[in-house]
Amino acid sequence: MSRDDKFLSKLKVRLAHLGKRPRHGHPRCDTLHIDSVFINSNVTELSEALKISAEFKRAVNNQYKLLEIDLDGIFARLLLLQKKKYAALKVEEGTRTSIEVKGLDMKRREYCALSKNVSQYVLDQILSGEATEFIVQNIHEYLTTIGLNVRGGKVNVEEFIIHKRLGKNPEDYPDAKSQPHVQVALRMKAKGGSARSGDVIPYVFCIGNGEEPSKTAQADRARHPDELKKAAPGELNIDYEHYLANQILPPIERLCDPIEGTDRTRLAECLGESSVSTLAVI
Repeated sequence: MSRDDKFLSKLKVRLAHLGKRPRHGHPRCDTLHIDSVFINSNVTELSEALKISAEFKRAVNNQYKLLEIDLDGIFARLLLLQKKKYAALKVEEGTRTSIEVKGLDMKRREYCALSKNVSQYVLDQILSGEATEFIVQNIHEYLTTIGLNVRGGKVNVEEFIIHKRLGKNPEDYPDAKSQPHVQVALRMKAKGGSARSGDVIPYVFCIGNGEEPSKTAQADRARHPDELKKAAPGELNIDYEHYLANQILPPIERLCDPIEGTDRTRLAECLGESSVSTLAVI
């Protein structure tokens, strides 16, 4: 066991030694990181949660002179997916609340606005406090509508745009053929445009008229939004199936993983995906 693990274990023991609360039971340490501690207070009153926090803070700070911990926030509900990947309903002053998100897909630049909006809806449902059956039903119905709207061309083109930053000049990538944003950047330069290290490249996954996606490399199907807008009618179309299978389904699956009553297969069915094979490049 590392020194950090030993220290965190001691914090867990310290929490267990806090005074008994017959009405609610002991507070419980749900997860520990070297820079944070999540504690399930087992109470529903804000004043009680603050009291537990103050006791734990005082006990730890008195024992470790070279360490000082403090309260970062009180959460009414928490969706903890992995270490440093969570979403929570944070209690603000008075009765106000806000959603705090750390490390989730919806915070990453390479997911399009549609993906982030769908994730936000699902997250709002999960943190709503409603019965699980009601939450699952809402999510399934919403995803069904999303699938129909996407395939029906009812979603604005801007919702499909993905952004990714160039880590080096596009011509310096040894794996340029497998990087969608690099391929778009190279085409931009070939047409007299500018693209260099640090630039954020927008792109949309498209499919040509009569083209079979399975026979075309994903990176080759990435197009600058201007290319799509300037294309002749029917020449280029948004690859809706790619977005449903790669931009929408995977983040939703991860958010819903702890939720009973749904799974990857059911979520895919709601989106209209009869067979799901998530591709590597997003």
